[in-house]
Amino acid sequence: MRPRIFEATTLALALVLAACSTSAEPTPTPEVIVVTSAPEAPATLSPEMLDVEWQLHSVLETEPAAQSVVPQPPSYTIQFAADGTAAIRADCNNVGASYTVSGSNLTITLGPATLAFCGEDSGDNLYMTALGAVTAYAMSDYGMALDVGSTARLQYIEANDVIDLPDEPGGVDITADVNLQVRTGPGTQFRISHWAIAGDQGEVIGQSPDGLYWVVAFPEDHPHYDNGWVLKSTATVSNPDNLEIPITTPPLLNPTVYVTPPEAGQAQGNVFQTAEIMTGPGNSYQIWGLTSIGADVVITDPVWPNAKVPMFGQKDPLAMFGAMWEALPELPKRAAIQLGCDSDPRFLTAVPVSLPFFRVAWLEVVRMSYKGRLGMTGDVGYLFGAPPKSRKGQHIIPGRCTDPSSAGRETDHPCPRKLRHVEWLVRWWTETSDVVCDPFMGSGTTLLAAKNLFRRKVIGIEIEEKHCETAARRLDQTVMDLEA
Repeated sequence: MRPRIFEATTLALALVLAACSTSAEPTPTPEVIVVTSAPEAPATLSPEMLDVEWQLHSVLETEPAAQSVVPQPPSYTIQFAADGTAAIRADCNNVGASYTVSGSNLTITLGPATLAFCGEDSGDNLYMTALGAVTAYAMSDYGMALDVGSTARLQYIEANDVIDLPDEPGGVDITADVNLQVRTGPGTQFRISHWAIAGDQGEVIGQSPDGLYWVVAFPEDHPHYDNGWVLKSTATVSNPDNLEIPITTPPLLNPTVYVTPPEAGQAQGNVFQTAEIMTGPGNSYQIWGLTSIGADVVITDPVWPNAKVPMFGQKDPLAMFGAMWEALPELPKRAAIQLGCDSDPRFLTAVPVSLPFFRVAWLEVVRMSYKGRLGMTGDVGYLFGAPPKSRKGQHIIPGRCTDPSSAGRETDHPCPRKLRHVEWLVRWWTETSDVVCDPFMGSGTTLLAAKNLFRRKVIGIEIEEKHCETAARRLDQTVMDLEA
């Protein structure tokens, strides 16, 4: 049951579009400020985006790095039509629009709009200004995203995926702290079936055996599910009567399906998280099995606990590092975590205990820099898991790598790592048949190291588009041969 009144807040777009402001009087619809050159643009977007009411649930900012929840997603929506038009709701106002597409580039041209005054705290003008500045779009398992240049991303969910949780009196109450994901089971290997809006209240009927997820009741007339699973850290529970919350046995996962790789020259796609393979299109069809990214080794340079450079996750690096492990569909065999020589190693308590610590590796540089009285001699690699199989010339695993170059940064990323250091980690902490995953890809140094060493399959994940573009340039925008 959703509360009737949400606390009025201004959209986080105020930070993204600081130059724009709202007044107490109605203001004209802002003019389009972005034009994408697209002489060969198709008429419409992909079919799954059309004729769907998309509700804005959060705003991801990169400058400064932050993520803000939109308190009332149904008040900020957009719906695209196949004829190149769009219908927008901006709080109490309705806006007509048109759009053009070229690849993943998207331009929205605002048209006629009602000019009602929605209140001093409304984000209607900011929302319309942001839509007029959209430059690209993307689709994922979480919904639709619209990029406002390289400074912000508007993240949407389908209106049909929003659930109103029933709130029965006398039970254990749960309140969504954010617009939270409701899954079919405990963990990212289970799909997101619905979203619960921040402030929505429901009833807890159980918890997962590992203590990380609550089980919440669904409406009795729901056509597909009796309950859903939500991460405990995303909601607040009230249990004044100290009722016992039972342990609920998770549903069985479907078997993992191994898909035959395509032949050279054939169309192919990449799976970035566990995905369901169904017997037909839509939830009414049976789930046949699951695919997995199947990473064997994680080699990554996460946001450091003492990071000073503004970036996504800087406010709570430990929480994001812990969430990374939860998001992996399978625990890897090994991991190499690269931190600065002045980073607190207690940050590594988030590494699963099932990955035993192996050793420290010193990743040194020839040209030392200084930070106060601290001599910055390089980074530190922490190696976890069982070591790779012994092979000729690599039986004893050393603990030191020195980059002889005197050059500074190798990319325009604010915190780049030395390619030689990452190549050393790939060489000594992977096997030739391993799939390497870097969940904090940045400018793609791990991908480049894997490419340089051949025979290493690699998956890179990065939240900031500008760094993905840097990685593509470093890889010469080629597709690595994953079957070499």
